[in-house]
Amino acid sequence: MGDYFQWIVDVEATEVQAAEVADRLRRWLVEWGVIVPEETLCAISSPGHRPGPNFLAALDESEVDPNPDHMDGVEIQVGRRLFYPGQGEVGPAECPACDHTFGELTFETFDQWGDDPQIGELVAAAGRWVEGGSAEVRCRECGSSAHLNDWRWGYGAMAVGHVGITFWNWPPLAEGFAHAVSNELGHRMRDGLPQKL
Repeated sequence: MGDYFQWIVDVEATEVQAAEVADRLRRWLVEWGVIVPEETLCAISSPGHRPGPNFLAALDESEVDPNPDHMDGVEIQVGRRLFYPGQGEVGPAECPACDHTFGELTFETFDQWGDDPQIGELVAAAGRWVEGGSAEVRCRECGSSAHLNDWRWGYGAMAVGHVGITFWNWPPLAEGFAHAVSNELGHRMRDGLPQKL
């Protein structure tokens, strides 16, 4: 059995704000009891925070008796990075201006971008952003440009940001959890579906 992860990324925090935003986020999650304050090597191969006494507040209510002993840590990441579904599939992607839907991208075609040039342009924009460039992507259907984080995704999402949270081997997060994080930080969030590594 593989490891699963879910992520939430702050798509508005700037590079300058990132450390302060991540610290606020960490304090809030600790105060709410979702995570413990101490960092240990519990986020697969990275330091992270174990589930706290109120970890159920972050989870989907349909989850019955989740066992925190079977959950790994929560990793709070700071720095320019891409969040994607690992070995899962990204896509389909939908233009925020015209709602045209473009094809799918699988792990096997990640480097080749599949048969859909628009997906390739989205992946290229993510790479440019990670390297310090722009994440603007022009739609091949309507010609309008939009930031990668404004595109809508199907069952697997991709986003870029300076602050993110990854939940390793946690049951599904509550639908409103990303919204609660957004309200706390005052920033727009994007989240990814649970993906298998």
